[in-house]
Amino acid sequence: MPGAAEFAQVEARIARMADAELVDMNDHPEDYEPWALELGRVEMGRRKIEPDRLAGFRQELSAEATKDTRLRDFANHWLAVKLLGLGVVLALAGWQGIRNLISWREAVRLSASCAAMLSEATGRASAGSAIKIGAHSIALTVSVEAVDPLSDGVNSAAVIQVACELDGHDVPALMSSTVGIGSTRDRALAQALKDWVQGQGMPIVAALSGKPSFLRAGDFVVHGTLGIRGHRPAIAEDVHEQFLLTVAPALSSLSRTSFHTVSAIVRSSPGVAPTGDFRLDNQASSQLKRLALQVPWPKGESPYVLSHFYVLAAADSQASR
Repeated sequence: MPGAAEFAQVEARIARMADAELVDMNDHPEDYEPWALELGRVEMGRRKIEPDRLAGFRQELSAEATKDTRLRDFANHWLAVKLLGLGVVLALAGWQGIRNLISWREAVRLSASCAAMLSEATGRASAGSAIKIGAHSIALTVSVEAVDPLSDGVNSAAVIQVACELDGHDVPALMSSTVGIGSTRDRALAQALKDWVQGQGMPIVAALSGKPSFLRAGDFVVHGTLGIRGHRPAIAEDVHEQFLLTVAPALSSLSRTSFHTVSAIVRSSPGVAPTGDFRLDNQASSQLKRLALQVPWPKGESPYVLSHFYVLAAADSQASR
């Protein structure tokens, strides 16, 4: 199974594929991982590509393949000539160093912005990338996984990953990714930060602060959110309780001495069985997926994506805060 960041990145790239590219992907399943191929087929279903257009796309792809072969032969010859000499290698190394410096500065800026947005949303104090939560301090590190243009030719999708340090210690379970969409790179990144704060950051702060919650999963107090992309289906009022009750067996062996996270990204299209990405402590879980797909997810008239994110804290540890 892919990591959460890779999954979100591939999803964003498939969303910006042209129709012909999706057809080519479907025609060559051996070139793709099953989960990526399923994402492509769901996107094809969402676009409702007519059968009579498929032949035309395949002719275009065949012509492009011939053209690409000629260009690739020329490019290989050109590259062999250009890479002769140590000067080019040194220049490339220097450019990579500049890119790394720019990426580092951007990560510092985005991490501080994320902390400021989360502190404002939760009424906490922040300094740099750190937020004070009662007796705890949480530091955020934001990394940009990808920023790619979408197929609409107007917007871009930014994939970010946010890592958390709790009181100076890494907590891998709290690491998560999200996708933001905007008309420019900066706007897409800003939206990704906003979506992370609302969807993942606020439940994390609620759990660390010991905020009361009516949601339970065994001996754990649960704080969670629900996000929707695409057509909004009719969602049951007890959607959180229903989900947590169904996946309870996958949570029964969790340690009560640490925080845990459960994430579920469910994709549904008319006439297609729901699929998605299901993670326990930021790790793909086959048991969680098997149980989660037993939930009676709503049937929408159009494709949609539901994003569940939960933070679990031992009930007695919250009571002692």
